[in-house]
Amino acid sequence: MKRMKGIRNQPGEANVDGLLQLKVIDTFDVLAFHDPATYRDVAILMGEGPLPAGTFFLKPGASFKEIKFPAYQGSFNEKLTEGEVWMKTITVTVPRDSLNVHYETSRYRGRRLMAILLDANGYARLVGSPEFPLYVSVEVKTAQAVLTLTGTAPTRSCFLPGYSEPEFLGPSDFNSDFSFDFAL
Repeated sequence: MKRMKGIRNQPGEANVDGLLQLKVIDTFDVLAFHDPATYRDVAILMGEGPLPAGTFFLKPGASFKEIKFPAYQGSFNEKLTEGEVWMKTITVTVPRDSLNVHYETSRYRGRRLMAILLDANGYARLVGSPEFPLYVSVEVKTAQAVLTLTGTAPTRSCFLPGYSEPEFLGPSDFNSDFSFDFAL
C-alpha cells in the first residue's frame, strides 16, 4: 500500500473564491470523449491529473454555450461521498430575471450537460461527461435566476491546463456569442 502524501502549498498561487466563466454543452453534441472514469488505469487521465488536449470532439456546428453571470458570483464544489462517488455542484446567479431568462433557462430541463468552468484562480476544469452528465435545476427569485448543475462521477473533475478551446475540442467553429441554443 502506498503512503499518503501531505498537501503542499504551491508558491505564488492565489486562493480566490468564485467563478469567472461557465460554458455548457448537451452531451448529445459530443461525438467522442475519452472519459477519465473509463480509463482508471491511466494516471494522467485520472481526476488527480490534467486532461490531455484533443481528448473530446464535437459534432459539426456544435459549440459550448456561455452562461453569463457576474464575475465571482458562481461557485463550484466537489464532495467525496462515502469514499466512492464525487458529487459535483456548480451554482451561478443570472441577474435580471425576465421573460427571456425564464424562456432560455427552461430549455435546460432534461438536458444531459458537460461544462467547462474557469475559476477565479485561472484554472479551467471539465465537469461532467456523456457517461456522467450534469443536470440543471433553476430557482427563480426576485430579479434573478439561480442555476445549479449537479452530477456524480467516480473521479474528480479534470483540469484543463493551458486551456484553449480549439486545442481541447479539436477542429470546431467556436461561437463565443451568448446563447442557450442546443440542437434538438
